[in-house]
Amino acid sequence: MTVTYIKRATRPLNETSPDVRARVAELLAGLKAGREAEAKRLATEFDGWNGPIVVTSDEIAARISRLEGMEGHARTADLRRRSES
Repeated sequence: MTVTYIKRATRPLNETSPDVRARVAELLAGLKAGREAEAKRLATEFDGWNGPIVVTSDEIAARISRLEGMEGHARTADLRRRSES
């Protein structure tokens, strides 16, 4: 079977664009200098996240305990959603 390419990449897939490389270097330098404050700023910029960056083990445990036993509810909701489609 012969492969016909409609469009060829301008550079190999494993080669990073110089613009991307420069931007990533800039982001990493900013994180190194600004640490947690810069991480929070980037979370807001890229993800719109304004919440805590670090979550304590107590907060994780509390969230897990709220979710335990809800698997059946999620499954029911998924089945209901599928039946309405």
